Amino acid sequence: MCIPKPGYPKHIKHLGDHIRARRSALGLLQQDVANRLRAKQDTLRNWEKGRTEPEVKFLPAIILFLGYNPLAEAKTSGAQVRRARLALGLSQLVLAHRAGVDAATVKRVESDTTGMARPSMARVRDALGL
Repeated sequence: MCIPKPGYPKHIKHLGDHIRARRSALGLLQQDVANRLRAKQDTLRNWEKGRTEPEVKFLPAIILFLGYNPLAEAKTSGAQVRRARLALGLSQLVLAHRAGVDAATVKRVESDTTGMARPSMARVRDALGL
């Protein structure tokens, strides 16, 4: 029987659980991880307790710290775009600017709106390297 380390979550329910599990496995303090992620210790504590979710800007550092992408696997084209955007730490507005489209277009692509113009979809996907 495997006995988990103290502080190790029994079930992974949210992003903060992934962070806490990795931190516990490495034997790091919250302050150490907060410094790596360029976040405040109170912010990290809130993530780990599931009180708040990390802002998009923190996701690339979190993914690097974890060594994997904990975001839900994409089952649709729009979900694939959203997952890639979040992994890069981009807002819809920033992605729209990079793709040369408006933010509403990015929102429609991510929600798998039918009847989207193929050139717009292609520009958004290209901006993400998909």
